[in-house]
Amino acid sequence: MEPSQLFSMGTRTLTGMRSELRSDPITGRTVIIARDRSKRPHDFARATTLRSHASCPFCQGHESETPEPLAVYGDDGGGDWLVRVIPNKYPALSLDVGRRVRADEVEEGATERTVAGRGYGAHEVIVESPRHVTCFSQLDDAEALLTLRAYRDRLLAHGDNDSLRYAQIFKNTGAAGGASVGHVHSQLIATPFVPPEVAAELAGCRDHFQQHARCAFCDLLRRELGAAERVVASAEHFVALCPFAARFPFETWVIPRRHQANYAALTDAELAELGPLLRSLVAATIGASGQDAYNFLLHTAPFDTSCADHYHWHIELFPRMLEIAGFEWGTGCFINPMPPEPASQSLRSLMQSFRARKTS
Repeated sequence: MEPSQLFSMGTRTLTGMRSELRSDPITGRTVIIARDRSKRPHDFARATTLRSHASCPFCQGHESETPEPLAVYGDDGGGDWLVRVIPNKYPALSLDVGRRVRADEVEEGATERTVAGRGYGAHEVIVESPRHVTCFSQLDDAEALLTLRAYRDRLLAHGDNDSLRYAQIFKNTGAAGGASVGHVHSQLIATPFVPPEVAAELAGCRDHFQQHARCAFCDLLRRELGAAERVVASAEHFVALCPFAARFPFETWVIPRRHQANYAALTDAELAELGPLLRSLVAATIGASGQDAYNFLLHTAPFDTSCADHYHWHIELFPRMLEIAGFEWGTGCFINPMPPEPASQSLRSLMQSFRARKTS
């Protein structure tokens, strides 16, 4: 079934079913919602702690322990800063290498599919606070705003490099979330290719647009806001919702109401609203899941403009509660023991409580 056809099926919930198959309306990816799995012992990942750092390299006063910054925000000229962007000290990819393998370096008998290119790209760290805090929810308004502005600026900077096609911004928080340093930060990896997960979204969106002359994410927003089953928060510029085919308990997407393919097109007013929304959503996710480990992914358009009409950037957030095991790795099909409908109710209630505490 084509991903775009799934919209004609609606998003009804099979109430009373212990297990059901759900398809993501963008990519067509199938997820198993298996309620009884939540009763299994050890189904949720155990919380682990990061190694303690006697001297955190990301804290203010330890700038000499990191590479020279690529950008600094909130610098008062006296050494104080709020957000710093630095090269990753141990990069997965580097701009310092040539992009392609020379002809004389290709092994005899190698085909186009087996020829490896050099590890060309960029790998950066966005340090989100000079204070030693560990979670995005602990940032103040200025730090959150400047972090999101740094995302926009770095995407624009790498978009000018004709040899790069995409940049993935992501946040690993907690040891179970893949973090090696506890100090709040996120990362950017820019690649000379479009990653498969993003390519699948692009293909689904393109198919939907060709059939309906509308954006798939815009249609998804209209349906979700109309049904109100999975909406977690609704603001002037953004909607947070638990996706119909959620892969993980409490998985949430943040989607701009205005059709935008590229995060870098965000206005200052939209950035100002996005910061508090994300802080309260992260706090609610931790409260609902009981886990302080989570991942945060920004899916935006590739650097070319060919998908401006049909793609829609968004953020995906999920706590690291489940142990991903053999079935998931072997099939790419996730088993989620918690339907998104009750998950959205819990998150909505906790977000309201978090916001009330912030304003009191």
